[in-house]
Amino acid sequence: MELAPSVRNFLCVLVDHHRTELLFEIQEMFRVDLNARQNIAEAVVTSARALGADERKKLIEMLEKQTKKKIEAQFHARPTKSPSKWETPARDTG
Repeated sequence: MELAPSVRNFLCVLVDHHRTELLFEIQEMFRVDLNARQNIAEAVVTSARALGADERKKLIEMLEKQTKKKIEAQFHARPTKSPSKWETPARDTG
C-alpha cells in the first residue's frame, strides 16, 4: 500500500514521539471533521422492531429534510418485552 508523503511523514512523527496510541482518536477526529466539511450527519436509530427498507428510507429522508444534511444512519432493533396481560402497570405513588 502506497502512502502519500505527508501521511507517511505524519505517521513517522507519531512513532518518533511515541504517540501511536493516539491514532484511533486522530482517526475519529478526522472522520468528524470530514463529515462536517461534506455536510454529513450521523444518526443511530434504535427501534422496538426491525425497520423495513422503505421505513428506513423515509426516516432518512425526513432527517435530511429537517437537518439539511446528508444522513448516514445505523439502524438497530432492540425489541422490548411486552407486558403480559396479567401484569399490572407500575404507577406513580408519589
